Amino acid sequence: MKKNPCPVLVVLMLLAIYSHKPGFGQQSTALKNSVFILSADSALSLAKSVKMSNPDSAIKILQHHFPTSEIPKSITWQKNDIMASAFIDLGKYDSAMYYATENLNFYANINQEANSYIMLGNAHGYVPGGNAKSLEYYLKAADVCKVSKDSIALYRTYVNLGALYNELGTPEKGAAYVLEANKFFNKKGILLGLAHSQSSLGRMYNVMEGYDEALNYEFAALKSFKALGHHQGVISTYINIGNNLAMKKGHEQKLLYLDSALTLNNNTLKSKYFTEICKINIATSLLALKRFAECDAVTDSALTALQNRKNSKRYGRLLSTKAKVNIALNRTDTAKYYLEKALEIANNCNDFQGGYIVYKYYRTLYEKQGEYKIALDYYIKAVEIDKNLRSAEKDRDVKNLAIVYETEKKNQTITYQEQELKNIDLINSLLIIGILLVIIIFVTVFVYQRKVHKRKAEAEQNRKEKEIARYKLQVVNNQISPHFTFNAVNSLKGLIAGEKKEAALEAFSRFSKLINATLTASDSFTNTIEQELKFIDLFLDFRKFRYEDKFEYKINVADDVDKNFVILRLSVQELVDDNGIGREKAKKLHTSGTGKGAYIQNMMNNILNTNNPRGCDISYIDLYNEDGSASGTKSILRVPIGYKYEL
Repeated sequence: MKKNPCPVLVVLMLLAIYSHKPGFGQQSTALKNSVFILSADSALSLAKSVKMSNPDSAIKILQHHFPTSEIPKSITWQKNDIMASAFIDLGKYDSAMYYATENLNFYANINQEANSYIMLGNAHGYVPGGNAKSLEYYLKAADVCKVSKDSIALYRTYVNLGALYNELGTPEKGAAYVLEANKFFNKKGILLGLAHSQSSLGRMYNVMEGYDEALNYEFAALKSFKALGHHQGVISTYINIGNNLAMKKGHEQKLLYLDSALTLNNNTLKSKYFTEICKINIATSLLALKRFAECDAVTDSALTALQNRKNSKRYGRLLSTKAKVNIALNRTDTAKYYLEKALEIANNCNDFQGGYIVYKYYRTLYEKQGEYKIALDYYIKAVEIDKNLRSAEKDRDVKNLAIVYETEKKNQTITYQEQELKNIDLINSLLIIGILLVIIIFVTVFVYQRKVHKRKAEAEQNRKEKEIARYKLQVVNNQISPHFTFNAVNSLKGLIAGEKKEAALEAFSRFSKLINATLTASDSFTNTIEQELKFIDLFLDFRKFRYEDKFEYKINVADDVDKNFVILRLSVQELVDDNGIGREKAKKLHTSGTGKGAYIQNMMNNILNTNNPRGCDISYIDLYNEDGSASGTKSILRVPIGYKYEL
């Protein structure tokens, strides 16, 4: 439950009221420190409520409660926000800009950043020549709101943009913004926002001379403000409705609405500002209706209300109205008095429009007296001022249009650059997607080809393994072929039958060694040169024994031969078996080898050569004697050093 802030409010208000008195700085420490009884949130709330009626007191409360900047960022931002708003109300726009600018360094979130830009736009809008900056800040606020998706702040900004474009002489641009705001507030049921947007649209259509449309929006705004009990909005709308009616020559109706505005103000706000505005407008309408006596009385009342601002443009214009009434009532001297005072104020305030009105009324005065020469002089002065005013107005319009043009140009440039960035992002995205697709396709093809290659390699490996297995069988089969074995067994049988026991035993021993050598190496398809030569020696020795020494053989091995060098099994034996006596001599004797050894050798070489940079090969050279007779065959087996017998 919140504490009652009323006792503290008394202390704070005493600080605000009496701080200017001599000796206030020497007040008791207890009084000074009593400010800090409030929490930060309570002090901010109090300052906000006081600001509505007394912005100066709100500033003093904040300055005393937060004397240093050593406070949380969010508190600093809220304090600066109230300070900026209060200084705007006091007309101290430089100070307002300072605090609003400071807030850009303290905002805790993006929504507060937007509010700071709105405040800066408001402050610059009151400074002469500040419309360009004001427009810049409002547009920044709109951009920030779009990013933050703070729709309420965005449409508040739209209402401000509408009012500013209206002031810049392009109400049609402003109307587009405010119409968006109006639709939003209506859809969301935000009655206060709706009322302000409707009122803004009414003012804009008034400038565009669409008085019927303006009245429609003003009446809608009046209904919304009444529903809210928003007295300030109701009073302001009454005045706006009256002015729209006056443009349609409805001065009598205007007086009714102005009277309602004045009565409501006297009963509620008691605002001096609204009192002045209402009385000045009533006087203007009474003058238009030629109700001079009533106009004279209302003008006196308005002049009394403006006693504290006797040197203001508004006071000078009211004196001109007073003079006009006296001219109509034939009070010539009194009229001259008020015209002199009005002209003096116009000159002091550089109020050229006020000077134009004074000279115009002087002309009317002297024409009425029949002094046409003097009337002509004043008419010439009025025309000269009017020319200058029109020229100044044109210059102002040109400047305002230049502001709008430059702003639009910047916006178009920004929009173009944003679109370019979007296009670049799109191109980059498409490029990245394209690259990714190419990579995916490449990887897919690569993986697929690798799988295909792997399958082929596996198939080839299986084929080679099958070939090797078959080769091993063929090697064993070829080393001891069925035909050779059958002949060997028959030879043994013959020796046994002939009771040549010793020869049979010798033959059987040699045959056993040959079989043992064959079977022992059957798991491998390679031999060292030494192993291959031993087998060949056993093979030839058995054959020599079988054929009862009918042929001789000799194996010569060079001293530099590496007997541990690995070669294929059968590679040398088959050369001996197929071409032992030479190819030419074999033809004459009508003998020939089986050729299986050479076929097996070539088959294995073809398989193994695929895994070696240089392959094995066999070549044959027929040898001849000096008389031209065949003497044998030279077989050359070439095996590269480092040859791999791997699949």
